[in-house]
Parts: sequence; C-alpha cells; structure tokens
Amino acid sequence: MKMKRLLGVLLTIVLMLGLLPGMGFTAYADVPQEGSNKYIGYRRNNYGFDVYGKREKADGTIEEIKTTFNNGGYKTVMQVGESGRITFDSFAYGKEYTSNNVKASVTARVRGKAVLVTYTLFNDSDEPKTVKIGSYADTQIYKDDKAPCSFTDSGIKMTSKDGTLEFQLIPGGGSFTTRWYGFWNEASTNVFTNRTNTSTYTDDSGIAWSWTIDIPARATITKTAELSAGQVGTKQIIYDANGGTGEMDPTVDIPGEPIKLNKNTFTKDDSVFQGWDTNSAGTTVVYADEATLTMSDTDTTLYAVWKEKPEITAVAEGFEGAYDGKKHGITVTVTDPSSGATIKYGKMAGTYDLDASPTITNAVDSPLTVYFKVTADGYKDYTGSATVTINKANAVPATVTANNRTYDGAEKSLVTVDNSTLDGGMMQYALGSDATTEPTEGWNADIPAATEAGTYYVWYKAKGNTGYLDSTPACVSVTVAKAEPAVTAPTAKTLTYTGSAQELVNAGTATGGEMQYALGTDATTAPTSGWGTSIPAKTDVGTYYVWYKVKGDANHTDTEPAAITVTISAKEASVAYTVVSSAGTSHTIGSGKDAVITVERSNKDHREKELFTGAAMDGKAIPADGYIPKQGSLILTLKASYLDTLSEGDHKVTVSFKDGKAEAPVKIISAVKPVPKTGDGADLALWLGLLAAGFAMALAAGKMKSRRSR
Repeated sequence: MKMKRLLGVLLTIVLMLGLLPGMGFTAYADVPQEGSNKYIGYRRNNYGFDVYGKREKADGTIEEIKTTFNNGGYKTVMQVGESGRITFDSFAYGKEYTSNNVKASVTARVRGKAVLVTYTLFNDSDEPKTVKIGSYADTQIYKDDKAPCSFTDSGIKMTSKDGTLEFQLIPGGGSFTTRWYGFWNEASTNVFTNRTNTSTYTDDSGIAWSWTIDIPARATITKTAELSAGQVGTKQIIYDANGGTGEMDPTVDIPGEPIKLNKNTFTKDDSVFQGWDTNSAGTTVVYADEATLTMSDTDTTLYAVWKEKPEITAVAEGFEGAYDGKKHGITVTVTDPSSGATIKYGKMAGTYDLDASPTITNAVDSPLTVYFKVTADGYKDYTGSATVTINKANAVPATVTANNRTYDGAEKSLVTVDNSTLDGGMMQYALGSDATTEPTEGWNADIPAATEAGTYYVWYKAKGNTGYLDSTPACVSVTVAKAEPAVTAPTAKTLTYTGSAQELVNAGTATGGEMQYALGTDATTAPTSGWGTSIPAKTDVGTYYVWYKVKGDANHTDTEPAAITVTISAKEASVAYTVVSSAGTSHTIGSGKDAVITVERSNKDHREKELFTGAAMDGKAIPADGYIPKQGSLILTLKASYLDTLSEGDHKVTVSFKDGKAEAPVKIISAVKPVPKTGDGADLALWLGLLAAGFAMALAAGKMKSRRSR
C-alpha cells in the first residue's frame, strides 16, 4: 500500500508539471483532449484517458469525483491475433496506435451525465483480423479507494462506503466480451479476463473491460464504453437492436425523473420499426418511439419491435439504339404500391445516390448498366438494373486554340485545349514540320510546349476507343514572336585632350542580344559599315558621333541605331595670379589711410572678381568688413580700421581665388608721439613763464577796450 501511495504521489507530480521532459504529448488537430459539463468531464494524461464526476458543495463550489486513483486514468491495451499486446503509451485522444496492420485510436465526448469513450479500429490489410482491445485502471470513487465493486446487468459499478456516490461502467450498445474487478495491482493482467466470482469486492480495487472483435479486410469497427460518476441513484435505459443493426447510447437519469426515450436509429433489412418491448421476445409494443415516461429505479433494457415489409412490384427498361446525339437512360415503372414510391439510381450495385437515371449520349460510354432501388413506406426495398446500349460514333475533338505570344524565356503550352467539346476518346498531339503534312510519329497526350521564338505546327486529334472512331487530324499554327531586348543605352563621356586615345562613351548593356558600336559622320545618318562590339576611342580634340544598336539573338529583335554626340575638349592652360600694384602697403597706425593691392590673371580674361574667394593676413582670414574687393583686375582695399589692429612689423597678405592665389607684403609702422625729457626743470619753468606773460597781456588788452567803450 505504501508503494502504491508513493507511485500515486509521483504520478501527481508528473501531471502537475505537464509531464517529464521527453514525455510530451503530440497535438492531434481537431480532436478534443478534454471536455466537461456540470455533471461530468474527461481529460488525458500520459497514462491514459481519465473520467471524473462533479457535484456542488454546500458553499456552491464544484468539486471533482475521482474515478481513478490520484486521477491516474485508464490504460488501454490491444492484441491482434497471436501477436503480443501493445499498450497505448504517451496517450492522446485521436492518436493512432498500430499493431500487425490494425490501426486503433481512442476518443471521448460528454453526453448528459456520462462520458462516451469510443475505440475506433481499422484493419489496414487484405485479410480479416481478430482483435482484442480494452482498458483498465486502479479505481476509486471520490476519496474512497476501497469502495465496493460489483457487476450490473451489462457493466460494473462502484459505490462509496457512505452510500452517497456511485461510479458506473456500461457498454455503449451491445455488450463487453470481458468484465473484471478485483485487487488494483492485478487489473493490468486481467484486461482480457472475465471475472466469474460475482461477489462484491471491498478492498483496494481495480477494474478492466474488453471486446474481442473480428474485423474484415479494409473494414472499420467502433466500440463504445460509457462511464459515469455522481450521486447514487442514477439509472439507465439500454436499447437492444433485437436483430437489427446500429448502436444507440443509453438514457441515464435519476429514478422518478420524467425522461424522453432516444429516437430509434436501429435498422433491420426488410423490416419496419414499430416501437419498444420490455421483453426480449420483441413482439409487443410497450413504448412508442421517443415516448415519455418516468425513470425506473432499476436499470432497464428495451428491445426493438420489427414488422416485416411486403414486396414492391416494379419493371425496368433500358434504351438500345444508334447514336442520335440525345441522352438515354432507363425507365422504371412501379405498379405496387400505386403511389408514394421513391426511386433512387446509381452507377454501381449497392450505391443509389442519384434522383434520376444516369444517362449516356455516345457509344464510348456504352453499354451502361444502371442500378436502381425502389423504396416505399411499409414495403421491402426493391432493387434491380437495366442496360443502356448506344452504337459507335465518330469522336469529336476538343477545341484547340493557338497561344500566340511574345518570347519571355519561359516554357509554355503552345495551345489551349477546351475539353468541354471533346466527345469520345482521348486527345493526342504531335508537332509537325508544316501545316499540311500530318506527322507519322510523336503522338501522345501531352500538350506541346516551347520556349524559343519561332513558328510551330501543332497537330491534334481525338483518339477513339471501343465506342468511338478517331477524329480527322487537324493543325494549328502557333507563333512565338521575338521579344525586344532589354537595353541600357551607353552614355557620352566628358573628355578633355590627354594625348592618348580615350573611349568616347560609357558602355551600354543588352539582355537578349549583343551591343554594337560604330562611328558616324553626323548624328542623323547611321553608318552602313564598321559596326563592332568595341567602344570607339579617339585621341584628338573634336566632335564625334558614336552610333549604337543591339543585334538581337534568336529570341530577340534588333534595335534601331541611335547616336550619341561626344566632344574631346582642348586642355585648358594653367592660370597664374600676379600682384601688379601694391600702393600703400606700408601703413602707419593711426594714419587713417587704407592699403590697396591690385591682382591680375595671367590669361587676361578679367574674371578675378568672379573667382575671388577671400583674403588672409599671415594665414588668418581677414573679416569680411576688413576689406573691399572691386573688379579691375581685382582691386582689394584693406581698410585702415583693420590694419590698425595689426602689430608693428612685416606681414603677408594672401589673396585667394577658386583656381589660384597671390601674395604681397604689408609693413605696419607705429605713430610718432612728442614726449618731454624726464628731469628738464629749466625748460618747464620757461614754459610756465611764457604762459603767465601771455595771460597778463590778454588781461591788459581787455581793460583798454573797456575804457574806449565808455
């Protein structure tokens, strides 16, 4: 028991972690991996599928009712013939497991208060297979790991010791081949074992169930187990086909509740469903289809009641004659019943999916056997067949049209074929040498295709078969025209005489041909000779006319010649700047006199003012307000206000142009200031005496003037 608890704890940890690394599930698109309603739910884990019930607690919250120990789940196993059994490991709903060419998967869905677990098996071989498939689990109900287990009429139930909760397993239609319950650790070895001891088991329990199925070659079989868990008292109504075929889910509910029987989906050949009998004899209708009744306090089985149908009387006739361009089928006449019969048609026995008789028009489809089925309420189905025969006709070919186009480098079909006009046989094609001579070989069903430019002759015909004659061969002429090449035109170079030959243009490019060049005599008359791939080159100064064109390849056209005019210019002589006058470039500080410098270009083109860019003194730019430039050649006036800021001594002014410069010296001289000699007291006294005498004389003169005026 301790080991079981330890295993349970480990399993719980695995589930909480979402499985250990390397044990992840594969996602199966469109197959739900969990589902629930307010009564019950299902999910999965790496061990298998798991089912749990639900109930509402006093505080209004919902709690789960476990059906397996620690929600470990139900393990599924399968054995094909005498092969060893396989286990559905790394379980996922919808995941395919294969053994000995039998493919199996498990899915689940919620219905009412139960989970329906469906096992789908496909025999992917050409021989029948005997397959055993089933599931087992270490079970419990809610927290009761030792809840008593016992058999029901067709399944197994487990009831909690306090009598409040119950788990039930029943087959979803039909019955299990084996059912087993007992000690939990023995469940895995008893999946395909039928328990014979029907006494209730009250220890730590496990359960198992299985089916043994014979599956025909290439056939699919499904089996369903229905699991429920909830409050005690849930009962079920099981539906028995009583000789019919199909499966119906049971009705599960609480005793005393009003319920509606499921609509009958069982069928039985040549019989009509009448209702339900509570006796296995199935002769008395106790309940009608979808009847309403009160749920019994015991599990109930209802048996389908069938009534054999009378025969239908019908006659069928098929058309027989020569081809007339009309559609022909069969005619079925029903005489009993006189009305209410439905006729369905098909092109093969056992398949009746058409509301009208299939028809044919041409002999290629002849003979046509049409199968039919007549049904009428209360009658056995009537099946039969009749044959339509139409004699051979001439085949009519499909409509073939030319795909004339311009070359684009891609291989494309030369013609378009409208097979809607094809009447009989199969279209065949061949390439010919002209439009009048039919090819004697190379005919096949492939539509001819081509890449290269040119004219093609596509011959075609409808090749007849046992119902049709060959059509007369015909021809379609198809043209793949040459495309214009993609051209990047050459461009003229800006050239100056160097003494050596220079290419006159930058090379052009062409896709789909070859770029060619020639020298012409003017820009209007293309040369008639001298064309080549080399770019023309010339040495001497002059004007040249370079013509170019593209010589197209097999899939591209030639381009029209075009001209480019190119000039090789004479090399310009170098230019020098000279200071021709520098009057006043010796400046005395405080004199207020400007300095003027005149600069001249050597080629005498009088562009000095145009090309002038600025001036600098001793390498430092002179502010724009420190000079005035004027034309003629260039007369540059250095302002006295700027010169006064320079230090005494020799300086160098630089006059700059876009294509050269000139330089001139500038000398700065300090201003002359009279300064008395220090310590010459006699001279000072003399000056003071003279000043005083002058003042006295002025005063005396003023007084004399005053007297005269009196």
